Amino acid sequence: MKFTNHLFITLLLSGTLLSCSHEESPKRKSPSNMELSTKEIVFPPSEALNLDAYYLSASCRTDTTTWLVGYNYRMHALDIINLKTKEISQTMLEKEGPSSLARPISIYLHNPDSIWICDQTYQAALINRKGLIVQKWALAESLDSSEKVIINTNYAMNTSKLYFNKSRGSLFYTIQKTEGGESSFYVREYSLKHSTETKRYPLASPVTKREADTNFGYMDGVNVTFLDDRILYNYPIESSFYVYNLLTGENKLIEAPSAYTQNSVKPLSNTQDYSEWEKHGLENPHFYEIMYLPQYDIYARLHLKETDLDKTKSMDDLSNNRELYLMCWDKDFQPLCEIKLPEHRYNYYTGWCPTYNGLLICVNNEASAEELSVDIISPKNFIQK
Repeated sequence: MKFTNHLFITLLLSGTLLSCSHEESPKRKSPSNMELSTKEIVFPPSEALNLDAYYLSASCRTDTTTWLVGYNYRMHALDIINLKTKEISQTMLEKEGPSSLARPISIYLHNPDSIWICDQTYQAALINRKGLIVQKWALAESLDSSEKVIINTNYAMNTSKLYFNKSRGSLFYTIQKTEGGESSFYVREYSLKHSTETKRYPLASPVTKREADTNFGYMDGVNVTFLDDRILYNYPIESSFYVYNLLTGENKLIEAPSAYTQNSVKPLSNTQDYSEWEKHGLENPHFYEIMYLPQYDIYARLHLKETDLDKTKSMDDLSNNRELYLMCWDKDFQPLCEIKLPEHRYNYYTGWCPTYNGLLICVNNEASAEELSVDIISPKNFIQK
């Protein structure tokens, strides 16, 4: 049964309630310093809108309006949505010619008339609301043979997006460097004025111990989130995350254990068998990117619980039945809550994104209707101490 867009679902899911839904005892007491409410928004059918979810989306706030832009892969267009009025407009992207863009892999929404896109060719483009390209930059320019751009929005693997830092006049994005069979990551700051790299920010390795030739299947990447004064990054294989302060250079490790799931991923033993990759993904947790909610000055992250491989069920059924958790931290990275989200409501491989005052997740699972529907999960009566 679907909820109407006027209904607020109060999620009074404290650690006690959560522990009652599990046979095993939690590894630690889950914090319950913040309650959450969920508002569903159902968008009416329109000529522009023909999707029930966006795997690639971004949000921004201008004055009192919160905007959502989603990539419409059927139309090779951007759907620009006013979340308050539900008005939808569409910006077509060119497929050929000097203003053409390949399939987008990252979107940064500065405002509805200033949209940054990175496409599959690792070209960064600034476009306006009409879809006209203001300027383009080649993000892989001057990289050597051991380096490659890591811009990806793939929730089965990792999420590391393109970011425009207005105050510095720079683009930020992630690079993977492989030497002697070992890989490391750094963030590249790229000056728009000079069209060149201005600085590199090395990212620390995961805490999870890695022996030579260790492989973690689809979760071998890094999740990177950018703010104007810091870089938040974590690895899908573990619950801990890092905060890199761009002003001081401090790189702080935040321990963020879950009370209800494993907190690290076991290595993949057989890398030659595809079925082992699928099994590995199901039998281990997956930690998604750290997100920031500006109105409340808090941080949020989703993660999937590991599940047992039941050979009587299909891989799709096993995947759809996994438990999805939301964890939140205050401005000092102290834990606020950990809740289990409703089952069979969200698809773990389609989109979500932070908004000004909440986490937006597309309602897109086996029980969902064909129209676009999103949940916005927000703190309830929360005041930052």
